[in-house]
Amino acid sequence: VQTAPSSVPGAKQAAVEKLLKVAKDEMTWAEAIGLTRHEAFGMAQAAHRMFEHGMQERGRKGMEALVELNPLVGAFHALLGGMAGRMGDEALAEKCYAKAIELEPGNLAARVNRAEMLLKKGNVAAALDDLIAATKIDPKAKSPLGKRAYSLARVTSTALRELIAKAPKKPGAAPAPKPAPKR
Repeated sequence: VQTAPSSVPGAKQAAVEKLLKVAKDEMTWAEAIGLTRHEAFGMAQAAHRMFEHGMQERGRKGMEALVELNPLVGAFHALLGGMAGRMGDEALAEKCYAKAIELEPGNLAARVNRAEMLLKKGNVAAALDDLIAATKIDPKAKSPLGKRAYSLARVTSTALRELIAKAPKKPGAAPAPKPAPKR
């Protein structure tokens, strides 16, 4: 990629340099246009309000724009994932939750929501991984999402225990271990 000729006046040169940095992933669009973190989160809140008040498509498009402007904020990906999931686009929701977790492994909303989606699909092992991570993020289940994570983990582990108990025993298999005595 070549830079702009030096004959471009100062403001235009600066704009071209910003554009090139965005193209090289050295800068986000939000940084290039001077969008502050506070402004971006305010926009996310407005998009969420639109979504919640019957303007789902407008709210989702607003979040999609914020994700484009500032792709390094996991919370934006998680919020877009929630919107997509509620609109029935589970593929996009799962992709958004994965990106949110990649950017912010401690994103409780993305962990719990993705775990619930995975459970509905029957992917219990991956769902449990997310639920275990979620319970480590909020170990005392102080938040509503933390409570939901514990509830989903409890129900899932109970169902797994019942399945294991009902599973046919293989000939020659070792007997199931007995629970440890309570003290």
